[in-house]
Amino acid sequence: MPRYLTLAACALTAALASGNALAQSVRLFTDWQAACDNLRSCSAMAMGPLDAHSLGFIDVRRSGARDADTQVSLAFTFETELQELPLELTFDPPGGDTVFPRDAKAEIGHDGLLRVELPREKLTAFIAALRRAEFLHVRRRDDAATDQSATVISLKGAIAALRWIDEQQHRAGGVTALVARGERAAAAIPAPPPLPVIGRAPFQVRQIVGKAPANVIGQRKTACPDLGEDSEGDEIGYQITSDIVLWQMPCSRAAYNFANVYYLQIRNGPPRLVQFEKPEDGALVRNMTEIVNGEFNEDDRSIFFFAKGRGLGDCGVRGAYVWDGRAFMLANWQEMTACRGAPLDLWPFLWRAEARGR
Repeated sequence: MPRYLTLAACALTAALASGNALAQSVRLFTDWQAACDNLRSCSAMAMGPLDAHSLGFIDVRRSGARDADTQVSLAFTFETELQELPLELTFDPPGGDTVFPRDAKAEIGHDGLLRVELPREKLTAFIAALRRAEFLHVRRRDDAATDQSATVISLKGAIAALRWIDEQQHRAGGVTALVARGERAAAAIPAPPPLPVIGRAPFQVRQIVGKAPANVIGQRKTACPDLGEDSEGDEIGYQITSDIVLWQMPCSRAAYNFANVYYLQIRNGPPRLVQFEKPEDGALVRNMTEIVNGEFNEDDRSIFFFAKGRGLGDCGVRGAYVWDGRAFMLANWQEMTACRGAPLDLWPFLWRAEARGR
């Protein structure tokens, strides 16, 4: 797509309805989203209904290492002054082994969400419950509990999502699989890829005061024909090396998404439109030219962006690019395709890299 990150809510919804997520490392399974990054670390998440008084999520995470444990947590947005909130957690339909204790308590996490962590020894019982039940009902049991202070989390699609993760991590048919178990030894699982490293270019950035050169403005008019004349003068220039200037140029405007294009100009020569990387099939493709809600950070020479799927900002794409002296390299990419109220801390990563240097 020539304007990949111009994410109007209708475009995002259409992509999901057709079964094509924004990148091939994200899949939707009824009410669950599953995703894997370039290190084969994967996550699956269930979401509650948006019309509930409080939102609830099930978050399942596992790295790509052969012997990696599986972390399962429940997260909630209940309003409370308590550091621990007593909850009643029941599967519907009921049955099977007990997964959560009757006196379960949600504790405030570092992200401000109330969380219940599943003990490791309860993982098998939890998977069995996912196979049998369709919903998890959650009700608070403190003095503020009312009929409205409850939520329900759908389990529809959970087993399919975990089976997909088994396949992505090469666990299917083996003893470490969550769902698609078999007799293949854990040693048969290939090691995950190494973490990419980006060398951050050392240079003191200086912001340029004044209008962009005519050749930069001319190229922007060609790349952004629908941009009004009132946007001229909104461009920002940054001297990112002794010879190179980065120009941030407005390209399109909508209710909650504002797109920029970027140009690199060497010694007042012809400007070059910057093409950015995006993840596809576990690899990076450099063919994206527009950055939505992006901003260049002078302190660490990075471009941060947040393309919202809708005004609430509970879905879309967010991430950052780091300047390595030659190009802007993708440092991280998070993606939430389902617009169901998920907080940013629960958004899965599709790409991770380590930026070194100052």
